[in-house]
Amino acid sequence: MRLRQRLLISLAVLLLCGGVLTGQDNTETPVTLGGFNTQGSATVGYRFDDVKGYVPMFRELSDLNKGFRLMDFNMFGEAAKGANPFADSYSLSVDGLGGEPFEMGQLAVSKNKLYDFRANWRQSYFYSNPNDNVILPIAAVGAGLSKGLTDNHAWGTVRKFGSADLTLHATNDLRFNFDYYRTSDSGPTFTTESLDFFDSPGYWGSFARANPYYLYAPIDDNTNRFTGGIDYTHRAWTFHYNIGYQTFTEGVSLNNVGSPELSINPVASSTLEPLTNLSQSEYRQLTTPISEVSFVGKPLPKFEWRGGYIYYRYQGPATFDQAYNGIAPNSTSALAPYTVTETSRATVTEPDNIVYQTLSYQLKDWWEIIADYRYSRFSTNSVGDFGSSLSIVTNPTSATPTTSVTPSSGTDSEVWRDGVSDLDFSMLFTPTPSLTLRPGVRLLKADVEALENGVVQSPITLRTNTA
Repeated sequence: MRLRQRLLISLAVLLLCGGVLTGQDNTETPVTLGGFNTQGSATVGYRFDDVKGYVPMFRELSDLNKGFRLMDFNMFGEAAKGANPFADSYSLSVDGLGGEPFEMGQLAVSKNKLYDFRANWRQSYFYSNPNDNVILPIAAVGAGLSKGLTDNHAWGTVRKFGSADLTLHATNDLRFNFDYYRTSDSGPTFTTESLDFFDSPGYWGSFARANPYYLYAPIDDNTNRFTGGIDYTHRAWTFHYNIGYQTFTEGVSLNNVGSPELSINPVASSTLEPLTNLSQSEYRQLTTPISEVSFVGKPLPKFEWRGGYIYYRYQGPATFDQAYNGIAPNSTSALAPYTVTETSRATVTEPDNIVYQTLSYQLKDWWEIIADYRYSRFSTNSVGDFGSSLSIVTNPTSATPTTSVTPSSGTDSEVWRDGVSDLDFSMLFTPTPSLTLRPGVRLLKADVEALENGVVQSPITLRTNTA
């Protein structure tokens, strides 16, 4: 396979609004716009691609498609002292617009001793589409085996990040912060799934494990975070407190790619067990308050103390609905039509607590003692109601075939608690500017506890001590 990008043309353009060349020394003379002395530059171009071989692999490796590009754009300006009542400076920068794998932009505006505002945006493209039709010869992997080279997963998603931060300077020592952050992930994906369900009969497991199906599974999730905070400095101490709210929403749907659709498992039995139709949807939403406090200070000139506390409490609903039908073995191992439906409704609560403290003492200019302690406690508590129904023909070869319907329902609760204590004691030696030595000891204790329906799960409940 040959992948070749034959020609890339880029033109550098100096914006007229960004600066003109004057004088014998080629210095830039800023242009006055709205009271700001403004300069800037831009680079634009056009990309030509000629690809030989498997085109999706080229997209996965470089994702550089043909077309117009704004490689970069930069503009900044400063106002004369007292000339503008709203701002003293601004800057705008953009990179990679027009189809580059990584695109970004930033806007910053500030007024001295009054406010600082900054907005950021970037997005990244992720692409993967291996050739799932490539099969290893039986001789290459051993008698009786014939496998594909890939995992039959593919995606073409875009992840976007955006934030806006405003800092108000009440005094030289007191500042107020207001922040908004958003990230999202969306796009088409392809995955595989074995068709098992809640309280399935024993004979169904062999069929499910032997028949993973290739499914179309577009995703869409986003996180939004709103916070407000305060920073206060008093002599050698700085205090910070943040309070806010965060949401996470995720939705995934799955459907069969074709109908009837065969398993990706290339064995003879799979050709007789097609999937006719599948419809599956998953949704969850978690919300949490945010509380973050931290400080750093010096009780003594050579003694520094820093620490903080972080609290989250995620909670929200999760839903799952699924229906599919096709051909599968029944309880007598005879192939028969089937229909499965499954639903679940759950509530999840996840409180998180993190405490950290760091003490450092400067004995000499070249000798520092550091003690660091961190404790984190993560818990998950979920309660769900599940229901399923299996309809399958019990005697398909009989003159009077009958259909067996097996409904099932139940409630399940799971608790997971994870507590970690981490103590790190070390000494930092810098005998010369080019040599640093840091001997120390680290003590770690991790407690994991898992319960299902109130019963401790011994295999995964344990305590670990590490030095």
